[in-house]
Amino acid sequence: AFPDATIDLWCKEYTAPIGPLIPHISDVIAADPFWAVPPHRPRPPIQPFLRSVGAIRRRRYDVAVVSEAPWRTAAAVAAARIPVRVGLARHHNNHFLTHVLPAEDARKPVVQEQARLLEAFSIPPRPSQYRLETTRLSLARDRFAAKLPAFVALHPFATDPRRCVGMSEWIEVGRELETRGFALLWIGTTAELSALRASKTAPSGYFIDQLGDGSLTTTAAALSL
Repeated sequence: AFPDATIDLWCKEYTAPIGPLIPHISDVIAADPFWAVPPHRPRPPIQPFLRSVGAIRRRRYDVAVVSEAPWRTAAAVAAARIPVRVGLARHHNNHFLTHVLPAEDARKPVVQEQARLLEAFSIPPRPSQYRLETTRLSLARDRFAAKLPAFVALHPFATDPRRCVGMSEWIEVGRELETRGFALLWIGTTAELSALRASKTAPSGYFIDQLGDGSLTTTAAALSL
């Protein structure tokens, strides 16, 4: 809608490798917020995040489109002095946003709900889907293509284990897929996959952290196949 705009991404450190794969992203500024730490990661120091706020402030952005905007995230964007700040209503974030849209409907697809953020710029709604550019992954894609036969990727994990279907169920699904001629590629963090391999019913197949370095970049390259 604004072809002359420069679009940068401010995100967590561990998700930063995906940033350059998002269409139209010019630059990625990455720092882990000290208040939102997954259980499997140590709490980061505050200084890198404060430095990222300073870097954002110096760039003098016109607009912030705040995806997933709890109040602390919205407050950080306000501290960066971005004059227009758009987000979906959530947990008192209205104090730090200039444009607050109705809260996310958890019953609808995430991408569809995120697309509503564009209403603030009079961009009409249209069918939306998540897409990453694979051109920067060509070398990794070639390596995986040489190693992997036709495969199914399985990701049985979640930040909260209570949200997961039991591993025995996943392993049974994997065995059934193998009988149908598919190889298995298990996706997850090295800690998650190590625990899976150490289980009494360790599954067969390939593991993303053994085929590559386990990063989101190599995972994206494998999944693109």
